[in-house]
Amino acid sequence: MIAIVACDANWGIGCQGCLQQAVSSDLRRFRALTMGKVVIYGRNTLDTFPGKKPLPGRINLVLRTRDEACAEGCEYFSSIDGLMARVRGLKQEGYHDNDFIVIGGGAVYQQLLPYCDTILVTQFE
Repeated sequence: MIAIVACDANWGIGCQGCLQQAVSSDLRRFRALTMGKVVIYGRNTLDTFPGKKPLPGRINLVLRTRDEACAEGCEYFSSIDGLMARVRGLKQEGYHDNDFIVIGGGAVYQQLLPYCDTILVTQFE
């Protein structure tokens, strides 16, 4: 599993649900690294996407703490165990460890970093 994170010089990853900085070259890199892969993130991160819709061209796995309305095109999980069971199923379908990309937010990084063997960091000044 891979984690991708953009942060400021103090390792802050967001401010009121927004990226610290949106740099077009970094966003293009993010798209290239995640397209066709499985992205894993929290429901609050989903809320920051345009229209609160999942990222196109990817399998979207969303961790959430409450039972709430689901965006079409996402698979929702209320536990790490449930999420990891789905990850194992996708591996049986042919996905590999580096096809699973954790993209935030903070609580999701905290829970899934033990499963990650690579962390890709963009740090802004």
